[in-house]
Amino acid sequence: TQLVVVLGSGATLVPKGSLTFLGGVVRSANLMSSYMGETPVPVGMPANPVAPVISLIGPTVVDACASMTLYASGVSIRPLRYQWSCSTDSSLDAYLRNLPPSSEVDFDVGTPQLALADRAYTISVKAVDFLGISSKVVSLTVYKQSLPAPTVVFSPPSQSILRSQALTITGVA
Repeated sequence: TQLVVVLGSGATLVPKGSLTFLGGVVRSANLMSSYMGETPVPVGMPANPVAPVISLIGPTVVDACASMTLYASGVSIRPLRYQWSCSTDSSLDAYLRNLPPSSEVDFDVGTPQLALADRAYTISVKAVDFLGISSKVVSLTVYKQSLPAPTVVFSPPSQSILRSQALTITGVA
């Protein structure tokens, strides 16, 4: 026989834990057996666990004067733990692997963690759920350029017009 227990979203029970049934409460549905005594029952893994699916968002180019933030996001009934890495630079890889398991990584102004300019860095992340199931690794290649990106200033900085009206905007770099 098998007892299937479906828990709500606020449950804290995890596989390899146990669930203790109170004595004198549970018995067979056909009422042919006596009530079960207080019994700890081991909790197993789901029959078909679903791996988390995540995405990674961030810039693909950063200049030597800019800061940078990378965002990973995924859906899970409990918080995900994110593991960051870099396959193209060992010092950046060591930095990323020592970060807390957060969904975002902030790089300081000038992105000193990306030590060399005019180089591409492939940054990856995976998520692990409360069952220990890992997502597929997703990656983003960021190119750090040595020259600062041009800044464009528009005049006027903003303007509201109707579709039928003409507008001239001037940009200065």
